[in-house]
Amino acid sequence: MPGTVSHDGVALEVRSGTFIISADGTCFSSMSFTAPGGEDVTREVHAQYVVRDFRLIMTWEGAGITEGTVEGDIFVMDNHGMIFEYTRNP
Repeated sequence: MPGTVSHDGVALEVRSGTFIISADGTCFSSMSFTAPGGEDVTREVHAQYVVRDFRLIMTWEGAGITEGTVEGDIFVMDNHGMIFEYTRNP
């Protein structure tokens, strides 16, 4: 679902995104957004994860560490204070 994300005081218009958590301990994220200069950008990032105390601890290539929780079909990720909620798409 399209939306607006504010990161370091800069608003980004998010057009679409995909987030995949695989059983082999890897994650993949792809997000398409309109940058402040008006250009359309797609960012793809890969991660490795471990499960600790019912939380996924994800180490992103070049982007730090994020924690997330999975409950049923909903994944909630806290990325340095920005909360993202992903709902499984059947």
